[in-house]
Amino acid sequence: MTGRSRVNSQDPGPERNAVAMNEEDMVRHLLETGSYRILAKLVPCAIAPFRRPEYPLNGIVLDTETTGLDRARMRSTRLA
Repeated sequence: MTGRSRVNSQDPGPERNAVAMNEEDMVRHLLETGSYRILAKLVPCAIAPFRRPEYPLNGIVLDTETTGLDRARMRSTRLA
């Protein structure tokens, strides 16, 4: 993997071996694993130009599809 630098960190965990990648490298890496298919690139929604008092909180909606409800045995099949 040329042109990539490893992130140096004193903290143990998954981030310790993280590799900086651009979007094209991430897509290629996911496809090469054989465990992922990329169906479509998500297009960002428009952001409101000003804060509305009736919506005081920010949030993210993540739609997931899984193979079941048992988290010990289930697999995520799709994120949107």
